Amino acid sequence: MQVALICPPALLKRYGSLTKYHLVLPHLFQERRYRDFYLSRSKEGDYLILDNGAAEGLRFGVTHLYTVAEKMGVHEIVVPDVIGDMDATISKALAFTRYTREGFRYMLVAQGKDIPEMIQCIDYFCTDTKFMYATTIGIPRHINKVDPFARLKISEYIQKTGLDSVMEYHYLGASDPFDEVLYLAAVGLGRGIDTSAPIYMGRWGMVLEEGHGYRARPKDFFKISRVNTETTEKNILTYLEWALYDRDAGLPEKAPTS
Repeated sequence: MQVALICPPALLKRYGSLTKYHLVLPHLFQERRYRDFYLSRSKEGDYLILDNGAAEGLRFGVTHLYTVAEKMGVHEIVVPDVIGDMDATISKALAFTRYTREGFRYMLVAQGKDIPEMIQCIDYFCTDTKFMYATTIGIPRHINKVDPFARLKISEYIQKTGLDSVMEYHYLGASDPFDEVLYLAAVGLGRGIDTSAPIYMGRWGMVLEEGHGYRARPKDFFKISRVNTETTEKNILTYLEWALYDRDAGLPEKAPTS
């Protein structure tokens, strides 16, 4: 499975190129070193996904998202969603059909207050022709607050029903426990996952281990410039091993440009 390592701007040169799959955050677009780094990765052939800001508690208009996407060489855009609200998310996904453009792929985010609602949302995205503009569904980490094995159960449902032949899947964020990715990778459904955990845990000198306690990302994460290098590198290696990451594995197909 691909891994997108989310780094503070100051640490991008050290850790940002360790994988070729990236999740770009729109609220950091104004920082030149962040913008330039990911544009250079795009030119090198890496795959860039643009998040919509919802997980950061932010909202960005379509115009801003496309400005970021175009100036950073993004390949896939996460369609706006509402955390925990299936109906509002579906409404936003329907409204977005008016704003799609050639040259980009699109990721719909499955939402719901529980596992059945999230599954219902995925079913709808996969079977209604109105959503044919999208090629990927993101499964967010917050559903694991309902059940620590929620994403695993949802992934098994997707495979059992054959919905993995309709859409690709990405896990949005690392969850509690961090070694959840071990089980997700073993299922073999997900195209990729994004996480900042190996880096901020390394900042505190905390080693990622199976069964390790969960720590939420600190609010000042994007401002940090130093970490415990030895621990952080060990954490990254551990996480990549858990995810069965293969640097030589093929990246997602990019949308054709006109």
